[in-house]
Amino acid sequence: MSYLSLPVGYVVPAGVFIVLLAGFFLFIHLKRLKMRPSWASFFTPGEWERFLVAVTRELTARQIPYQYEDGAFLVEVGGNVVHVGLGNLAQICHQAGRARWEEIIKLHLGQLADAPNEAGTEELLHDFEKVKDQLFIRLMSMDVPRQDLEVARNDIPGTIAYLAIDLPTTVRSISTGDVDGWGKTPGQLYEIGLNNVRTKSVIQDARIPVEEGIEFIGVTGDDFFVASHTLLLHEHPDWLGTFGALVIIPTRQSFVVYPINDLHFTKAMQYLAVMATGLEKEGPGSITNQIYWYNDGCYVDIPYVIENKKVSVTPPADFVAMMNRIAEEQGAAAGER
Repeated sequence: MSYLSLPVGYVVPAGVFIVLLAGFFLFIHLKRLKMRPSWASFFTPGEWERFLVAVTRELTARQIPYQYEDGAFLVEVGGNVVHVGLGNLAQICHQAGRARWEEIIKLHLGQLADAPNEAGTEELLHDFEKVKDQLFIRLMSMDVPRQDLEVARNDIPGTIAYLAIDLPTTVRSISTGDVDGWGKTPGQLYEIGLNNVRTKSVIQDARIPVEEGIEFIGVTGDDFFVASHTLLLHEHPDWLGTFGALVIIPTRQSFVVYPINDLHFTKAMQYLAVMATGLEKEGPGSITNQIYWYNDGCYVDIPYVIENKKVSVTPPADFVAMMNRIAEEQGAAAGER
């Protein structure tokens, strides 16, 4: 098995890393409370306990029945039992600071309570002509618990692209029962949702040079469908190099692209590994810390680990062949000169 070991320490100075991060963005039993999930490692055990107490206090005040299970709540809203993951809420609270926790939790749970009663939602779902402009494809981690989804694809390894409806206060997935009477196939619905991403989800991209020969393209936006634009990468030829591109999709509102034209991409992977790990951990809206090679319309996962300030990559055979081809072409070009 091939691997590529890339030193990190001298390549990612603290100042550059901070600039990159900034550019891409910005009552239960006590014993169970202290069992902090691994994804919440940005909290100390004491902070995690105080965070859960604050959430349960707000649920109790709203008279919402709940049960806590392994870093998530099962709550009863509008007669339905809803699984409420705490990842995004915890990340937002962590970034905002302790003084704003109560305000943020109150707003978040208020939206949860209102979601099942969103004005006219059920009636809207009976009329495809009224709902079609609010359908979008949304990207999420394969690890996120999910219910019966009418449209779900995993064209990007480790992720699910699913059909959702964008409501005033929430984004709700479309399940099988929601589409009764629509007369559309899952494939047709996927294309409708993806076209709405293309035409209605606004993104901004910025060129970010970090050192000679290495320039990233950072893509951000305000809605929850920014990451879904990675499904439309072929429509942005200026983001792609001769040999495709490296891509990270750390959150729902950001992704980073590096066009591959020469062997500088090996050093670019070091930055991408650090960025993907940091941004996915911080969130909110975490998706994945994976690095992908986008080539000819396909995404290939490039496994890596960071140990002892080194990024160790285990590239697939096609990726190694691409790297060898670049090396041969650059060698031939140097020989001609």
